[in-house]
Amino acid sequence: MSSPRAACIRSAEVELDFINSALSDFSEQIAEKTAVIDRGYAIYSRQQKTLYFDKCEEEDGEEYDCRKYDIQTIETPVSISIPEERRTRRELVSQLNMKRAQLSQAYLRRDNAIKGCQSLPDE
Repeated sequence: MSSPRAACIRSAEVELDFINSALSDFSEQIAEKTAVIDRGYAIYSRQQKTLYFDKCEEEDGEEYDCRKYDIQTIETPVSISIPEERRTRRELVSQLNMKRAQLSQAYLRRDNAIKGCQSLPDE
């Protein structure tokens, strides 16, 4: 079990963790949109289970034919509207910038909260 001070500090970090996670997500989505635009098409991925036959071995060493399954990823190109993809990317960049603007205030709130945590017992 953690001390009241440690719990308070963890609580003070929650907002920053949330904002940093959102920044990471937006950055990843922007990178993907950029790749789609640069490529000129999107890629749809799906997994498919395929059956194949192989040799299996009994405990006594005797071999027999057996069924096995493999999972394959099938990728299919998908047409896109480049203007629509660019619009979506601009929206993502705007959301990223809004989250970045929230970051400095969140750091100040966190620092102030941690100062308040210092008066709590560390046991």
